[in-house]
Amino acid sequence: MVLPQTPASTSHEVNAQDPIVVKLAELIQEVGSNRRLPSERDMANSLGVSRVALRDRLQGFEVLGILERRQGSGTFVRQLDPGGLASLLDLMLASAHVSHDDLHTVRIALERESARQAAVSDSVDLGEMYRCLYVFEHGKQVNEIVEADASFHRHLMKVSGSPGLSFFADALQLSLFKSLHYRNRRWSRLVGINPLLVELHLEIVRAIEDGDQERAAAAVDKHFITFDQLVGEGPPIRQSKPRS
Repeated sequence: MVLPQTPASTSHEVNAQDPIVVKLAELIQEVGSNRRLPSERDMANSLGVSRVALRDRLQGFEVLGILERRQGSGTFVRQLDPGGLASLLDLMLASAHVSHDDLHTVRIALERESARQAAVSDSVDLGEMYRCLYVFEHGKQVNEIVEADASFHRHLMKVSGSPGLSFFADALQLSLFKSLHYRNRRWSRLVGINPLLVELHLEIVRAIEDGDQERAAAAVDKHFITFDQLVGEGPPIRQSKPRS
């Protein structure tokens, strides 16, 4: 099959609508991490495109850190490190003028689904979340409590048992937790916040332990709604509806 000869880009951007890019993405997925792609000549012949057009697309994947060209050895598929994408995504989101409220909405959606998945996961380690609950109840220093809150929410997105959720949580961690700390600075000034912290976070943990997906999602919503009301900011939160 000969693919349409979409003009090569001088900036090496990866266009998801480009048929050559789509086919290359499929090939990369088939080859797998840490393995070598076929030669440029073989790939060009297989795709029915010129080597110039193919090379341009390959360079776009290199820029994204998906491919690595090794002198004398060929082009290899890299093992993607979601943590390594965090800084790049943070810069991209900043350049796109994504607001704290927009990031907050993304974070709520991720945590809501993470809680739902954790509730039905076969092996969930809630030890770190219980440690954070202890800090909420007994902690004296504001910084200690704020860090415990950040750790609780990081762990929530890890215990879902979903590789996809964990990947995006890692990839977006820098941007998401900038938003988290921005809000934490506001509520941490409130007097007598410790009992409320324990109550709201314990509801999430108990729902996960009971295997109740809808209660877990509702507990996450309640948590965010309560704190947004306390600090008087944030976009309207659309509460999750029970799934049939």
